[in-house]
Amino acid sequence: MARVSILDEVLGESRIVVVDGGARNGSLELPRLAPYCWVYGFEPNQVEFEKLMTGQTDLYRVAGITSPAYAKITYSNYALSDHTGAGTLYITAGPGACSTLKPNQRVLSRYVEDYSRSFEVIGEMAVRCITLPAAMKHFGVETIDYVKLDTQGNELDILLASEPLLSNGISVIKMEVEFICLYERQKLFSDCEVELRQRGFELLDLSVTDEHRIARVSKRLDGRRSLVWGDAYFVKELGREEPRERILKQAIVLMGLGYIDYGFSVIRGVPGIEEAVVSRLHGYYAEGRGLTMKERFHRRVRSGFYAVRSLYGRLMRL
Repeated sequence: MARVSILDEVLGESRIVVVDGGARNGSLELPRLAPYCWVYGFEPNQVEFEKLMTGQTDLYRVAGITSPAYAKITYSNYALSDHTGAGTLYITAGPGACSTLKPNQRVLSRYVEDYSRSFEVIGEMAVRCITLPAAMKHFGVETIDYVKLDTQGNELDILLASEPLLSNGISVIKMEVEFICLYERQKLFSDCEVELRQRGFELLDLSVTDEHRIARVSKRLDGRRSLVWGDAYFVKELGREEPRERILKQAIVLMGLGYIDYGFSVIRGVPGIEEAVVSRLHGYYAEGRGLTMKERFHRRVRSGFYAVRSLYGRLMRL
């Protein structure tokens, strides 16, 4: 995506700091804000890291998809973890299921074979682990505007080992969450919500699609399947005492994720924000220029649905 004049005006020379934990297919977050992002990606699997560095990720070879043109991107061959030092990565038949936690075969055996088989451990790899604060100190980063964690079960462990960064230095979190224990000793969604809420984060959204529901007996049977995992979005409640720049960046990140209404609720609280700037931002997003083609289509479908529902409600009251 090209730079946008109103975003240039709002962000100025500041950059949106993004951390991508689990970047084996390249960083794909906030594509519409790519020219404004400094991205720090982490991939511990040496085989996948080499694919990443040569541009030959599985996603590229299958679909030709690569990372957007970020202002800066740095990849590291470390496992984000709850400690800094040596660790073990369990290599699974499905490369996307590798984790520093051992897969829970007792639970996985309840699901269809092609799913559970992807968690079969076929080897172990010694990896270098690092906490998020240690990694950010190395890069000279004090606050993070957006964290995406897809680390197969230890996402909350990473965050809880990130004090005081978690309480005072992270604005928006996207994390994979599970509703059953796919890995031994892992935390579940309910644990994540409670722990983050206690640290001033609000659950913004829980993204669940058919992909997140897994069959137990056969994928050919009709009906709804068991909910296994999803993506959860959390937002830090920033006070007016926070730096103006940090609040503005949080608002822009939320808009970049598609949560435009929430982003405007944040930006209204920015001290000294000019009404003309807010108006121009509103015009930019109201016209859908900050949305992808797919999101524009969904917006039209939703608008039509709500219009029909509103009309039905009025007719029923006559």
